[in-house]
Amino acid sequence: MHGRYSTIPAKLVADHSQWVGDEYHIKLGGTTEEGHLFGTKLRLEREISSVVGTNSIKISDIITNFGYKTSPFTILYHINLGYPLLSEDASLIIDPVETTPATEVAASAIKEFRTFTKPQPGFFEHVYYHRLKAEKNGDTGVRLQNKKIGIAFDIKFNIKQLPLLTQWKMMGQGDYVLGLEPCNVPTRNRVILKEQKILPFLEPGESVTNNVEIILSDI
Repeated sequence: MHGRYSTIPAKLVADHSQWVGDEYHIKLGGTTEEGHLFGTKLRLEREISSVVGTNSIKISDIITNFGYKTSPFTILYHINLGYPLLSEDASLIIDPVETTPATEVAASAIKEFRTFTKPQPGFFEHVYYHRLKAEKNGDTGVRLQNKKIGIAFDIKFNIKQLPLLTQWKMMGQGDYVLGLEPCNVPTRNRVILKEQKILPFLEPGESVTNNVEIILSDI
């Protein structure tokens, strides 16, 4: 939503959907390239897939530095949730190893990051960076559930690919939203990330793969 590539139309858009036995597998793909003369050159190859009748959507990305010099590489998956799943009856099921508030305002409410309220006038956003516990292979996940309406929303990813989860808690009137956003680095300016020596880079020709799964289920 905030990067240059979000405004660049995809090319090589294709529908690879097909029957596999009695199941219809939906597979949609496309490629976006972000690059300019003397600048960085990054390519995103995305496939979105599901199986008809199931409750899961999978996003599989291959990100490649197709240029000739080392390139900064920051990525965050915006998954933003609102009413009616998000309400005062919702709760965040999360098991962090470490939680870091982004601001003093967020720090003052750190004990409440798992719970939510009705829309509040004058609410200032709370942002937290979570490092989650994971399986040995790195698989982890987070859930927003609302027992009153009987729905749970799961996000599954791998901390070897996306080591952080950014939580954006915004309880404001008219701006009532919860962002649960797997990412590879905190949402800070690249100059700051470089100064802190945590800015990721891709070498020329290097590729990484990210996988995110979204599951909607009854509880």
